[in-house]
Amino acid sequence: MDAIEPALNLLGAIAASAGGVFQTQIDVNGRSLQVVLSVPIDLPPLGTALRIACHRSILQSAFTQLAISAGLAVCSRSDREIPLLTDDVSQIPSADRIIWIQQEAQTLPQGIQACVNLSSSSEQLRQAVEAVNRHQTWGIDRTAETQLSDRERTILTLLTQGCRDREIADRLIISESTVKFHMNNVLSKLKARTRYQAVHLAIVNGWIQ
Repeated sequence: MDAIEPALNLLGAIAASAGGVFQTQIDVNGRSLQVVLSVPIDLPPLGTALRIACHRSILQSAFTQLAISAGLAVCSRSDREIPLLTDDVSQIPSADRIIWIQQEAQTLPQGIQACVNLSSSSEQLRQAVEAVNRHQTWGIDRTAETQLSDRERTILTLLTQGCRDREIADRLIISESTVKFHMNNVLSKLKARTRYQAVHLAIVNGWIQ
């Protein structure tokens, strides 16, 4: 006991400085020592907390630093009320307040309340967090979705079924050149480079089944 007393005293001082309690008790036989250490855990208020779950570790690190610079408390608690900053569509159902990290020419997925990008400042990130905590949207532009016509959505749906331009033209009773015209419009509106990318974006965003 004498040999470890300095270490125990140090632990007691550390616990006290943190507002906690450090207790020791020797059993009746003097063969074992029971130690009890309790310290208060200061959980951040919901208004300043932010959970970050990025698909790529480099984004996770970058936005963690940005959040800290914004005065936000980065936490890992699985609380649906805590805003979630993510670039991973699969994470969206896990929270009620989603801040999406938009990259390049991505269209925005359904179920998000705010949007930031790789050039967003710490102040902008904080504004996004404050907005979603007030149940408001921030930085979202869904013009691409609303600009897709019914015919364009139909053509995208037929593409998912494996139809070629000739088959699509026959089904819709239009010319092949008209099919190509509509697809060029879709690529432009969605800022997609290929038909595959356009179909993927439409499915992910729930614009087609």
